[in-house]
Amino acid sequence: MLAAAELRAAIVVSSDTDWRTLLSSVRGQKGVVGRAGRILFNCDHSIALARLEEFIDDIEREYALAQRTGRRLIMRITGGNYTVER
Repeated sequence: MLAAAELRAAIVVSSDTDWRTLLSSVRGQKGVVGRAGRILFNCDHSIALARLEEFIDDIEREYALAQRTGRRLIMRITGGNYTVER
């Protein structure tokens, strides 16, 4: 999944533990250059959907900004807030 996202410069939505597993599956593969964006949920799975709904406007705004500035969206959503790498 991550390798396909890398090829398309897509965004992967995952939990933090899933992301580590995905990274280990593509390390060393040719063509993986870090183009995929990511939204990592670093919160309990039972509240992840509610956090997504709460921050959807922020996610869309950050995605649009990333697109305009030619960078990938890298966001971490926790139980209390979110952070974006810029």
